[in-house]
Amino acid sequence: MESNQTSYDRIGGVLVLVAIMLILNPIRILYVILSVSFPAFENIPAAIGPFEVVLNTVFLLYSLVVPVYFFQRRKSAPMLIIILFLFNMFFVAVNGTITQWLPSEIAGVAPKLRVGEFAIGAVWFLLWTVYFMISKRAKGTFVR
Repeated sequence: MESNQTSYDRIGGVLVLVAIMLILNPIRILYVILSVSFPAFENIPAAIGPFEVVLNTVFLLYSLVVPVYFFQRRKSAPMLIIILFLFNMFFVAVNGTITQWLPSEIAGVAPKLRVGEFAIGAVWFLLWTVYFMISKRAKGTFVR
């Protein structure tokens, strides 16, 4: 670490928002899996089903690992979070596509929500990528 860079001994500032998101994210992913992926499984083509299960499992596990690195203030945490946001956009796009195969009584307004969620994910990805790349607070917090 550079000698003129401040080191922070705790997570603070706007990083608290990221902390909250990282805690709530696995719950959100589990909700999407249970409310979209499982109901859609019987209605999607057989070739896509295993891909959906693997994607959901990997994303859920990854979303459980990233907060550990974040709260340990590891140097790799910012990059892992950026990857999480990028993967989130992919996850939303795949699950949004899968809702097309759901019967309308199950899908409801899911396709409309997916477009909005994708847009929000894209904004979060861009915002936090820039923040983690230029913020002195982030560079001083994740030093281990």
